[in-house]
Amino acid sequence: MIFDDLLTTLNQNQVSEPQGFQAYIKKLNTQANTAASISVDSMKSLKANLRKSNTMVLRLGSRASDKQTYFSLVKNTER
Repeated sequence: MIFDDLLTTLNQNQVSEPQGFQAYIKKLNTQANTAASISVDSMKSLKANLRKSNTMVLRLGSRASDKQTYFSLVKNTER
């Protein structure tokens, strides 16, 4: 599932390194809609694996030198 590999790295860090979503999906050899996956505006629309691990995905926009949209995961350790 999308983000599962990143969730395992968040055990030590609360924030994942920003990365391009399209490159991330390509690395996983899968397909996913960018907007539906990283432009989340409510807990209801958050992927179940993120919700279960108290983690939010942040859409970071694009870089001038790159047209893909970047994202990062942030884990809430207060719950």
